[in-house]
Amino acid sequence: MDGNLSEPLLGKSKTINTYPDYPDKCSQENLKSIIRDKNSSRLEELLKECQGTIKDYSALLMTAVFTDAIKCIRILLENTNVDVNFTDNDWFILPVLWLAAFYGKEEAVRELIKSDKIDVHKGAKSTLFKSVDNGYVTIDITGLSPLDAATIELNNLLDKKKNILNTIKTGFTKDDQLEKKIGNYRTIIALLASKGAVYTSTNPPEKMRRRVVRGGGKSKRRRKKIQSKKRRSRKHKK
Repeated sequence: MDGNLSEPLLGKSKTINTYPDYPDKCSQENLKSIIRDKNSSRLEELLKECQGTIKDYSALLMTAVFTDAIKCIRILLENTNVDVNFTDNDWFILPVLWLAAFYGKEEAVRELIKSDKIDVHKGAKSTLFKSVDNGYVTIDITGLSPLDAATIELNNLLDKKKNILNTIKTGFTKDDQLEKKIGNYRTIIALLASKGAVYTSTNPPEKMRRRVVRGGGKSKRRRKKIQSKKRRSRKHKK
């Protein structure tokens, strides 16, 4: 989920497209590729041209959120076919705002809450979430709102920062990336609160933590295998 898009001129008439030339320009694959490339103008064109043939607008919005394609999010939210609160019992068990809040997608949250149709309270009814820390952790997110999700992840990062400070007494250098993530979650919490979002957890915000499911996620053996593979890959590159 990434990239940037342009069509540079080569001479007077020849142009080259940097997005894949799919046989069906209205296909989900082509539209997702355009979103990953952040080509908002092309997306806008095709949404008009392909109206009535696009199968899954929710998947397009999800792609835009996860690739930080902010202009594409704006365009999709203006489309009447997009249900910003869509969920089902298959691929979309969580609403897009919940996922954006959980993963610290500050700019995406900022855009999503501009929609007058957004439900800032909608979260998980009853489910285990396995896509945490690259699949190494499974957590119980039953009943958690987007505000709960963002607060829990903020606390997780603050705990991590505290552990780093306690472990490295001397020579500690500020982790700018960690600080940026912490800042993102704090902004998300403020944005959601400004839209009237409320906590559903019975714990006070400062006490909220991940409800980790024991035995969930990748096994220790699987982790070691992946880490070993990464080390061999780095050694080979050297």
